[in-house]
Amino acid sequence: MTLRETPTDVSVLLVPGFMLSAFALFTDALRLANWRSNQTLFRWSTCSPDGNPVIANDGTVLAPTSSLDHAAPSDAIFVAAGFSPEQAFVPEVFATLRVADRNRAILGGWDTGPLVLAEAGLMDGHEMALHWQVMPAVQERYRSATIVHDRISTGRRRYTAPGGISTFDLVVVLIRSHAGEDIAERVIQSANRYTSTTLHSPSTPDRGPGGRLRSAVAFMERNIAKPVSLPELSEQLGISTRSLTRLFQARFGQSPHRYYLSLRLHHAASLLRQSNLSVLDIAIQSGFSSAARFSQVFRDRFGNSPSAYRKQASWLRIDDQKAYPHALIMTSDDQQTKGRQ
Repeated sequence: MTLRETPTDVSVLLVPGFMLSAFALFTDALRLANWRSNQTLFRWSTCSPDGNPVIANDGTVLAPTSSLDHAAPSDAIFVAAGFSPEQAFVPEVFATLRVADRNRAILGGWDTGPLVLAEAGLMDGHEMALHWQVMPAVQERYRSATIVHDRISTGRRRYTAPGGISTFDLVVVLIRSHAGEDIAERVIQSANRYTSTTLHSPSTPDRGPGGRLRSAVAFMERNIAKPVSLPELSEQLGISTRSLTRLFQARFGQSPHRYYLSLRLHHAASLLRQSNLSVLDIAIQSGFSSAARFSQVFRDRFGNSPSAYRKQASWLRIDDQKAYPHALIMTSDDQQTKGRQ
């Protein structure tokens, strides 16, 4: 592959509450690409929605170069967000991202960053990999996007990842596409990280016990609303029901049925705390035929009725109008404010 004559310019939009470790993985991989190639293949800069310093999830404060709407044009823009993606739900950010899209720039993000792109209408018709905690709450809001349970999703100028270590896998794909396979492999070696972007590809199945277990869990996650029976699941995986049960007992200490039910209930719990769907709608989306049956099973699992559980604090609630942040950890300032109320 012939390297570009000019460096690839990358902008990272930092939204308050972004995960600092994921941001460091992303930018350090670009640094490694420059170092291992002995040339400047990538240049990167940071920006924020309003140009002001941004506080990361661990309290670290970063000073961006500018606001996004005043940033220099980039070949790629990635959105780094965490607990409060709605802080970038502003017209100036949306307008700048849409201009970049028209100019054929790569758009991406990790953790809840892709939600900023989705809110701007830029993920319509695209796949979007998200942090698992927000997936149930946003599936109804962004129906024009395909939300996937993958480590990363790349294609058609959209690069998304759930965050954490998968952010490194995401940037490796960017490096590979702009600097070549050799440089990408050098970056992986330097970071002591060996990735596989075909982890979830059906063309490269893993037939070992671990692979079958991963496939079983992934199949369950894709069929929450319409649960499949154990014989159907076994047939899909090409394994006997007895062998599949043994795998689940050995790995999780419970039967496939029990594990599947737990997945459905946690899916329902996320919807209760992060959406305004009715209890009946949530029951149906979680594979229950009635609200009464769902409420009974939910109470057995969590010790509360669905309605009582919904009243508990959640770090993000999204309805048809806007997103509402809810901090899980109360700061000292919050405690002082509460004490004055």
